[in-house]
Amino acid sequence: MTRDEREALSQRICNFYIDSSNNSVKTTVNYFKKQNIPQTTIYNILRKYRQHGTTKYLPKSGRPYKISDKQLDGLVQSVNNRCGLSQRKLGRRFGVHHSTISRTLRKRTSVVIRKR
Repeated sequence: MTRDEREALSQRICNFYIDSSNNSVKTTVNYFKKQNIPQTTIYNILRKYRQHGTTKYLPKSGRPYKISDKQLDGLVQSVNNRCGLSQRKLGRRFGVHHSTISRTLRKRTSVVIRKR
């Protein structure tokens, strides 16, 4: 099940919970169990909806990126189809370590860096 399908399912469950079942968890669970959706999934979706008031996926905590999306666009433009520009020079330009440049290009873009 893809993320979009999970979001659509949770939206369906919450809409039924609000509209049809008069905010009854038991009625909602029984209705969706007949559609072969696991009971624990339904309870977890309803618990999340009642706690946060939304079915959207909220951003998780964690360490932020060193290079923002705007800086990433500039980095891709400066690297794409250019020769003679090392990752060490780019690291000095963006104020990060050269391994951060390498990791960012490898994981967040489709740009392939090769040594000349």
